[in-house]
Amino acid sequence: MIPVSGLTEESGFGIHRLRELLKDRLLRNAGYLLGVTLVGSVSGFVFWTLAARLYTTEEVGLASSVISIAQLLAGIASLGLGVGLVRYLSESDDPSRTLNATFTLTFLTSLVVGAAYLIGIEVWSPTLQILALNPLYTVGFIG
Repeated sequence: MIPVSGLTEESGFGIHRLRELLKDRLLRNAGYLLGVTLVGSVSGFVFWTLAARLYTTEEVGLASSVISIAQLLAGIASLGLGVGLVRYLSESDDPSRTLNATFTLTFLTSLVVGAAYLIGIEVWSPTLQILALNPLYTVGFIG
């Protein structure tokens, strides 16, 4: 038998073995997660490359600042409940109630954290005051 790219039955990793691995739900889902991460990373790279060429340095800097602070505040507002769901949802007596309570708490916390940031924006980052001055930007940022 002529080896093809190292995938032979003798090497223990043949085409048959690869098909068996692909039937495993865990490995398929891991592959999907990897693919989503890859697509997100590549599209983010393309987006910021285009933004850097089409907009001024100040505009790109402000946009990246808004995105960074939104991600930071979202992480704070989540209260780590996503990790808690992974750990405790399977043991819950009523999983739908647990999910609903988690989503509601995260939503309310996000509103409070976002509003607190916008109220103190003069202290935190004065250059981003446009977020608090424009109602459309305010709603978008908190959303």
